[in-house]
Amino acid sequence: MGLFNFIKKDKTRIDKINPDYLIFGVFLSDCYSPYNIFKLTKDKLFVDRKGTWHSDRHSKKGYIFEGELLDESKFIITKELLFEIPLELFNNKWESFYSTGNKNEDKLIIGFGKSNFQKSISIDSYEIETDKLPTDVKNFRLKVESIITELNK
Repeated sequence: MGLFNFIKKDKTRIDKINPDYLIFGVFLSDCYSPYNIFKLTKDKLFVDRKGTWHSDRHSKKGYIFEGELLDESKFIITKELLFEIPLELFNNKWESFYSTGNKNEDKLIIGFGKSNFQKSISIDSYEIETDKLPTDVKNFRLKVESIITELNK
């Protein structure tokens, strides 16, 4: 099955995103606490604790996820996220998570794809009024942030 499932009556409309993985995290430039980036697959959850996304994204090779496997209980908390990625994250133009536009950043970091397609996105609340995000994206952001809080306990 491809990255997308299609609506039967209209082969040109995307019904839902069907990725092999979802990378997600939150980076706050004005917070000196360590941060984690997570990678969710269909049956596992990994965490990258090195806290280098903010600097690696500007390097020649870019950010490369290097994570350790988390236990099943953490996977269970996150598993539905893989199937709830809003279509607006694919259809609309967003900043890549390799971009920066401000000195201060409050970024939701999202990446998803399959072996033949990858998409990376960052949504910075310093640049975008998050109240004006499409409803599905706003709800997804809130859910991701809530799950990250739970995972970091």
